Amino acid sequence: MSGWRDLGLKFSRKISIVDSDIISSAKLIFSSNGGSCEHSDQFGDNDCKFDWGDRVAGEFEVKFVGGDDEKSPELGGDARIEVDMKAGPKMKEADFQISCQVCGQDCVVEIPLVSKKVTIKMPDCPVTLKNLEFNFDQALPEKSPVPSLMTIAGDGTVRVVTPQGKLMEAQFDFEMK
Repeated sequence: MSGWRDLGLKFSRKISIVDSDIISSAKLIFSSNGGSCEHSDQFGDNDCKFDWGDRVAGEFEVKFVGGDDEKSPELGGDARIEVDMKAGPKMKEADFQISCQVCGQDCVVEIPLVSKKVTIKMPDCPVTLKNLEFNFDQALPEKSPVPSLMTIAGDGTVRVVTPQGKLMEAQFDFEMK
């Protein structure tokens, strides 16, 4: 019997490469260590569900035009990572925005629901855009951290922006019970 406690974590995404002169591809792939994804496209897995206790493992890959040679493009301190997000219990969602330089200074993020500051160490400038592979492997808790009969949900957009415009944008949403 399926119930509220069995929902787990649901995740979906939409990726747009806005500047294909710099970014040639981006892909998010989940391994078969747990969970299941209903769809896949040129950007990888999508519409995924993970049960509590599953391992969320896989790889995020971004390939840059010229990312394998000495003439790789670079980003300076005028490039930014921007996040617009809404998350929380359905009855009390909180909006928050993040805008940080891609390099040259730490990114300080205030998480409104828990009133916590997180500092993310950013690299020195300039950042050479070599092909990027990021592997992840994290076990979800055995049982839901969300109080019974409550749903935590959120959605948002992540962008990498230069003075010339957007390079890439990813929209996401999640829900957990």
